[in-house]
Amino acid sequence: VLGVFGFLWTETDANRGSNEISTCLLKFIKIMKESGSEEFSFFSDNCAGQNRNRYIYAMWEHAAFTLKVNIKHTFLEKGHTQNEGDSMHATIECSKKHKTIYIPAQWFTLVRCAKIHGKSYIVFELSHEDFLDFKPLVENSQLNWKTSTDNNIIKWNSVKEITTSYRTPNTINIRYNLNSTSTITMDTSLLAKKKRGRFQKRCVPLRAYNEKLPVDKMKINDLLSLCNKGLIPSCYHDFYKSLTPK
Repeated sequence: VLGVFGFLWTETDANRGSNEISTCLLKFIKIMKESGSEEFSFFSDNCAGQNRNRYIYAMWEHAAFTLKVNIKHTFLEKGHTQNEGDSMHATIECSKKHKTIYIPAQWFTLVRCAKIHGKSYIVFELSHEDFLDFKPLVENSQLNWKTSTDNNIIKWNSVKEITTSYRTPNTINIRYNLNSTSTITMDTSLLAKKKRGRFQKRCVPLRAYNEKLPVDKMKINDLLSLCNKGLIPSCYHDFYKSLTPK
């Protein structure tokens, strides 16, 4: 086991939506693939904005195909979503007690040093240039993200488990009930296949951000007021002065 991974960035580099989560997961799979892993099982809560959405599913299929791996993503039952990730969060919360953080970069160091016993957390500091946009994989008009191979509408809000394999490109298998072995298959390339005699180039994620993101002007003013009052040491003032307001 390599250790526990953490992917951190500031609000000037990216948001906290499905693209950001997908990017981190893809980076994790690449790292583990290089260490010899080919089978992946992920467990998450049911947060629609970050975990339970078609952009995450599209990333799974893209990762399986490009990295030659098999992936399964299972959603924990609502009300029973506590998992090992929560212990990491609790450790970080404990570590930050009685400490003062002046700039975001100090959080990176704090997380790296949060664990007292055992292996330290492996922290990756991401910039806006690292994030990918997976929405084109779903919103491409040539791809099918609505119906199963038996022409039934996919009930995305009822999905309990997703599996995909490099052995069956463009295919996602869905389970609505974890107590049943019954699966529903969706082929994202069905619409493209209707274009007879024409080669359909495989859709790939694009770069999500071309530049750093601006910060709310009122927030910047509040931070600069803390600098002016001396509550933030002068050696950190340049960071806040460099922020771009919306």
